[in-house]
Amino acid sequence: MTELAKYTPAQIAQIQDVSDAVKVKKIADAAAIFYRAQDDLTAAQYAKEMSLRSAHRAGELLLGTPREQGKRTDIGTSVTRYAKLLDDTGISPSTARNWQKLASITEEQLELYFAEAEYKNWEYTQYSLLRFADGKDSKQLDHRDWLRIARGYCHRLQGSAASEGIQLAALRFLRDT
Repeated sequence: MTELAKYTPAQIAQIQDVSDAVKVKKIADAAAIFYRAQDDLTAAQYAKEMSLRSAHRAGELLLGTPREQGKRTDIGTSVTRYAKLLDDTGISPSTARNWQKLASITEEQLELYFAEAEYKNWEYTQYSLLRFADGKDSKQLDHRDWLRIARGYCHRLQGSAASEGIQLAALRFLRDT
């Protein structure tokens, strides 16, 4: 986990290059497999969180990549900038579409997913994150449950740059419910 430990959620959010986000995702995926095989579920879950955050960030960067009109590929070797980016980073078009779906999830929803998944002891997956964002997997929790989730997550991130933002988001949510 030493290679993965170099990255925090705040650092992943600051990545400006798709290839860097893909690199972090690959490291996190490998770490998740390794720790799962070692029955270190806590470390595996952390690696999966970093993997999802990296995919989310890569999706944001892919959405920001200028798209060009399609060109005929049967009469030359012209390739769009977007297609070249996918090819250079080894991302399939379907993976790119999935990551762009992840990018549509707000930071607040992302943080709520990790908090609720930790509280309910869910395994972090891209599928469960997308379902959570669509409101399909979370049962209605009462005010006390959300307060416990918010407090636990804020305690976990205490001292990090994200802690203050998460606390404010949790307080806004609790105030509005």
